[in-house]
Amino acid sequence: MRGSWHDRYVLVLLAVAAAAVVVAVVVVATGRGGELTWFGPAELALNLPADRPLDTADLFGLRLPRRPSGYRAADVDELLHRLGYALAERDARIAILEQRLAEMYEHERRRAQEAHTEAENSEETW
Repeated sequence: MRGSWHDRYVLVLLAVAAAAVVVAVVVVATGRGGELTWFGPAELALNLPADRPLDTADLFGLRLPRRPSGYRAADVDELLHRLGYALAERDARIAILEQRLAEMYEHERRRAQEAHTEAENSEETW
């Protein structure tokens, strides 16, 4: 049984398309495919508060500006730096509060122990 006329053309079309893809890959791999456009430094587009640490509302409302080549490294670096600073500040505050809480518990434990000792001593004198 003989195939239809379009079967031959589809096979030829697939071979031409495969050859075009191979040629395009070779051209790009050898560096002759052009370069990405370089965008020079510009004003940072992040609207982050400078007078206080970041909070969750700042992060949920943040949209990094996109370019054809992706996100700007300077914007991402600034955001990561600010987040690192905010997390370090938060961790330091948590450590201070945990230390204060431990001191309060220790103080209350001593008070309770002293009260218990005084109560035992007063019972012995009666």
